[in-house]
Amino acid sequence: MSNVIRIISKKILKPDYSRVSFIEYTNELSESAKKQNGFIKSNSYWKTPVQKYNKPDSQISNDLIVISISDWKDISYWNDWYGSDKRNSIHSKYNFILQSEDFSLLNKKMVNDDVFLL
Repeated sequence: MSNVIRIISKKILKPDYSRVSFIEYTNELSESAKKQNGFIKSNSYWKTPVQKYNKPDSQISNDLIVISISDWKDISYWNDWYGSDKRNSIHSKYNFILQSEDFSLLNKKMVNDDVFLL
């Protein structure tokens, strides 16, 4: 059985701060993580409400949100990365622009996760 884990990270930019700084932050984190032991891969995405495309003139939140999904050999490697001096240095450099940042472990749902009740 594989110990590979997937982490989802959600970062929200504070209003009135630069999108460019936000991009620099996420890019620095990604480039540094790639060099970390146990790192496998990652992808980042701008989170945009579907309604913004279906109704472009509607009043939808303009929050800038980046979702990153990264794969690691196991949770200990991600913990090492999260607590590393390098990550903390990058985070400290840009922390003032962040409204929030949170992390979750994604667990793949298996068909047999459902319990049949009699």
